[in-house]
Amino acid sequence: MDLFKHDPLDTTRQQIRLMCITPEPSGPLNCQLIHVYLEDEKSPDYRAVSYEWGPPAPLRSVSINGKSLEVRQNLYAFLEAFRARLFRFQGNSTYEAETQWLWIDQICINQALINERNHQVKMMSQIYSRAIYVYVWLGPSQVQVEEAMTVLKSGLRRYLEDRTIQTSTRKRERHQIRGHNETCNTESKPCSPRPPLPIDALRCFFENTYWQRLWIVQEIMLARYIRILCGDTLLSWDELRRFCLSGVAQLPAQAQSCVSPQMVWLAEHALSAKVYTYTDLLATFSKSQCYESKDKVYGLQGLIAPGMRVKVEYGKSVEEVFQDGVRLMCRDSTTATQEKTGDNLEQLDHDNPAEAFYQTISVTKAKIESKIRVPLITAIVELGNQMGLRLRPSYVAYVGQKIQDRIFATQLEIVEFYTKQRLPALHARGKYEDVGRETRGRSGVTTRFFRIYSQLAYFNCDFLEDVCWGKVN
Repeated sequence: MDLFKHDPLDTTRQQIRLMCITPEPSGPLNCQLIHVYLEDEKSPDYRAVSYEWGPPAPLRSVSINGKSLEVRQNLYAFLEAFRARLFRFQGNSTYEAETQWLWIDQICINQALINERNHQVKMMSQIYSRAIYVYVWLGPSQVQVEEAMTVLKSGLRRYLEDRTIQTSTRKRERHQIRGHNETCNTESKPCSPRPPLPIDALRCFFENTYWQRLWIVQEIMLARYIRILCGDTLLSWDELRRFCLSGVAQLPAQAQSCVSPQMVWLAEHALSAKVYTYTDLLATFSKSQCYESKDKVYGLQGLIAPGMRVKVEYGKSVEEVFQDGVRLMCRDSTTATQEKTGDNLEQLDHDNPAEAFYQTISVTKAKIESKIRVPLITAIVELGNQMGLRLRPSYVAYVGQKIQDRIFATQLEIVEFYTKQRLPALHARGKYEDVGRETRGRSGVTTRFFRIYSQLAYFNCDFLEDVCWGKVN
């Protein structure tokens, strides 16, 4: 069989490829691949697949438009399971009988073309948000994973509550409703003990390597509806969400630890159609895994406001992509500082402008501590470490420069707030009459502000050396 070659996509528009599988009982996997435009109302509905690529070997062959394409084993297992499901339900309902188009990155993107990867990764938010639902594939049939899915579907009541007491209470209530006043025996016969909670099965489900991947974060967050699939067992996202947000607290302590904070965050925020800052996402998912270090930046872009995203360019070096990520985090920090600086300064006592100068220094240092020192620097260092740049001198120098730039920018923002908003208003009310000559009038006050704030530039030197440089080297 000839090897399959992708026809080029129109990268000037929102064009993607979709595939469908021929429902057959067995034999080679036969698929069809077409090109569609997302903005075209006539484009067919499709399902997107979120899965783990898995190891690069072994490879399995599938037929695409009559030609051979090799895919990794985990995807091949999904295609087999999906084909079997299609064949089993074929003709049973109109919904299942219709052609089910799929978007799967390993097949629908020509991974050998960097320009096409750039184009498709940039469109990832539209691809997953427009899918009628997303299949989460946890792999071929696994006894413990499917047992856990059954527990999540049915809830924890039968494992945690006293069934004998429940039965007795229900009998008593039914007897009273029927109008019987005589004393009745409400004791129920002993029933079989409640089944043990399958903690090992739950751990196997939540520790599935799928949940550790970085790309799945936006794939889940952008979905309209999610079906979790392992082998032939289905679980809805609502059932998983209910367990993570309320059922986990009912588990024994040894079982609670298997549900990671990242899993709880996904359960709480998925299907919400919200946007987030890159810094906030990195704080939760910095250690999530991806095969290519550049995806530490690119793999979360679909959850960021369109105007704040970095340009996807896989042709760049790791260092260049890291710098793009740092610039993105600095923009996040600038926005947060601008939103909150004014409120903090409004709390100062402006009746004594000279004293307010020194009070403002304390506010500025606190602002730097909370908005720059902790979140921004922690995020920058963590991103560099996760991208494999920890020991590179160029990385250390770049981090140090960016931190100083942010501290200086924060100082200027506060100065600007005072000189353009607070000080003119105070001056108009005659607040400076009792202050010395150097501070009398707007220009003198402004000069003193800048002199004081310029001294703060030295405040960060020891911090940079001890916290940032010392931590990285």
